[in-house]
Amino acid sequence: MQILLANAKIMNESSEAKAQSVPMFQAVADVLAAEMARADAETMAQMLGCSRALALENCERYRSWGIAEKMPAIMAYNGQAYKHLKAASLSPEALEFGNRHLWITCFLYGLLRPMDGIVPYRMEHSVALDATDDMPMSQFWRGRLTDVLIDSVKADDGILVHLSTAEYEHLFDWKRVLRELTVI
Repeated sequence: MQILLANAKIMNESSEAKAQSVPMFQAVADVLAAEMARADAETMAQMLGCSRALALENCERYRSWGIAEKMPAIMAYNGQAYKHLKAASLSPEALEFGNRHLWITCFLYGLLRPMDGIVPYRMEHSVALDATDDMPMSQFWRGRLTDVLIDSVKADDGILVHLSTAEYEHLFDWKRVLRELTVI
């Protein structure tokens, strides 16, 4: 069984826990972040559909991308699902199980395992960059992520527990996912 969970817009700025792995698409995220770092606050607010204050915060996040301390993805997000998951209280065995069975979807890193090291960021599905050939993030990632997800689930037991939101289905060729996997 593999589990698909969406990221959260609300993020913690730090964690005592240390990352244990590198995101599968870290090099791609680095390129996307470098382009985002060149945006001014007005452009950032427009791209992310957020307030000027949030835009300024994310301008700073992207500009400090290479020097910011990384934390495990499961500790970085602070939305409802993550609050109830209480990742900081999980045993090392539970975290290891999660690292083998949980995928976190996001528009900047693509797919993450719980212990992958990430930094705080904000990204929306509709953002299109030069690095994405002007495709929105959801379309940009589709060809990269579909096979990874399907292969991962098939290598397990063929069952995908879909706890993500419909918005994140656009990261994949969802019709193909439904055709090739048992989705719960």
